Amino acid sequence: MVPEETVQAAVDLNAKKLFAVHWSKFTMAHHPWYEPIERMIQVADAIGLPYFTAKIGEVVEWDKKVKGEPWWKMR
Repeated sequence: MVPEETVQAAVDLNAKKLFAVHWSKFTMAHHPWYEPIERMIQVADAIGLPYFTAKIGEVVEWDKKVKGEPWWKMR
């Protein structure tokens, strides 16, 4: 699925939160590696759907953590 379809699938399933994984796994993609998560965030924010943006290897407490830092922009 493309990021926009992922958000729509969460809506269709009445998800309370969206936790996108494997959004930067493919080095052969024809877009910047961070583009999928930024597209997902834009659509999720537009409709008010909470989401997680966990760092690689980060432990997430499902009931506490929402959104997170845009760690892919930090250097």
